[in-house]
Formats: sequence, structure tokens, C-alpha cells
Amino acid sequence: MLVTIAPLRLWTIGHGTRSSQEFLDALRGQGIPQLIDVRAHPGSRANPQFGKAALESALGAGGVAYDHWPALGGRRRGLGDASPNVAWQHPSFRAFADYMMTDEFWKAVDELLLLARERPTVIMCSETLWWRCHRRLIADAASARSAEVLHIMKPGIIAPHVLSPPARVVGDRVVYTTPG
Repeated sequence: MLVTIAPLRLWTIGHGTRSSQEFLDALRGQGIPQLIDVRAHPGSRANPQFGKAALESALGAGGVAYDHWPALGGRRRGLGDASPNVAWQHPSFRAFADYMMTDEFWKAVDELLLLARERPTVIMCSETLWWRCHRRLIADAASARSAEVLHIMKPGIIAPHVLSPPARVVGDRVVYTTPG
């Protein structure tokens, strides 16, 4: 008897300026019942439908569970000039890469992937374009742990994750240092 094991899969999405309905449709289109909010501060003045309480309510009404995970939130303080993650020129990405060197980050990634094994899970931040968001680095980390990562661009439009050009997988972690 041939036994097949479903791949470990994680989705990402940025809420952007979508309506609540379009956002829910994008999740439903992928059969996703679990959303993990990876915003450092889960609110939005420009798009109040994505404030924590409003989003949690709308998702719940649509059959999607909501949770906020600050351990995967962006807007980190980096190591400044002491950062070994010189492959990132953008200071926000470099600071998040510095945070990725901590046990706290990798513990959160492992918990996220355990959840993703149990049920389809999406991580969400505000930036629509995944390559301009710290979801990119979280996706690199999940890929280093053998997850297939898919970015939801809009309902029915999915982009498979490709490891960021400055990333190097070392063991089961990803680093953004220069080889040497």
C-alpha cells in the first residue's frame, strides 16, 4: 500500500486595501480556516476593517479563526552596525534578519509550522506585496524548515515562494550573512 503524506504548506497574505469580503474570499478560495496576524501592532487607521477586533469578528463570522502572534511581528530593532546580516540593504529587513537569529523567533516558526500541519494556516500582515514585507523573511524561514509557502495575491492568484536572493539555508535555518 502506497501512503502519501500531504506537504507541509503555509500561506501568506497582506490585507492591503481590500474589502473584508474580498479578503475572506481569498482565504476561502484556498480553504484556509486559521489566520495568524504577524503585524507588530494589529490595527489599521487607514483600513479599519483590519483592526484586530473588527478583523477577528469578520473572520469568525466567515469561519476563520484569528490569532495574533507578536513573536512573529515585524518592526524589530536590529543590531545596527554590528549586524552580520549585511546581505540585506534595507534596514527593516536587516533588523528582522537580526531577530531571526534568536531562539524566540525559531520557536515561533516551529509552533507556526506545527499549527500548519494540523490545519491550513495563513500568516497576515498589512503589506499587499509579500516581497516588500517581513512575511518574505518568515517565508524563507518556513522554507528552510521544508514548508511549501504560497503567497495569496488576490482571490485565485497564488505565487509560490522563492527563497530571497540574499538568503542561505544553513542546516534548518536561514541566514543573510555573506558566505565566508
